[in-house]
Amino acid sequence: MAKPRIVINIYGGSIQDIFTSDRGVEVVVVNWDTDNVDPSTETFKVRCSDGERRRAIVTCRAPFRLEDLAGTDAAAALNEAGIKIGTNCRSMRDDSGLFALYDLDLGELVSTAVFCSYLEAAHEIDPRLTNVTVVRIQAE
Repeated sequence: MAKPRIVINIYGGSIQDIFTSDRGVEVVVVNWDTDNVDPSTETFKVRCSDGERRRAIVTCRAPFRLEDLAGTDAAAALNEAGIKIGTNCRSMRDDSGLFALYDLDLGELVSTAVFCSYLEAAHEIDPRLTNVTVVRIQAE
């Protein structure tokens, strides 16, 4: 049985995307780089192990499915490094069309929101919803 995989894509010192093979993964990011943050960003004052008090930003992030990694620059970098992720899915990022979120348990759309890309839609999936998928909208 394959171990669960998490791929974190960082660019410009910031996390851009998180991909995981396990849909049950909850990702929490603790960011200590608070020097130039927007003043409206919520930070927490933390007493650290050295006794100093520092500010941190704590956020929850909904990861993309590992299959969504296909066709991205991160996938190309992994390939160059010789790391095989084990996804044979076609790239959904390059697909044109409109996408929506569908709740498989309820058998209906999650909302009336329509997205211009698969990844944009996938990023909007609430991590508390365990059986939601992205569907392409097709007109008949």
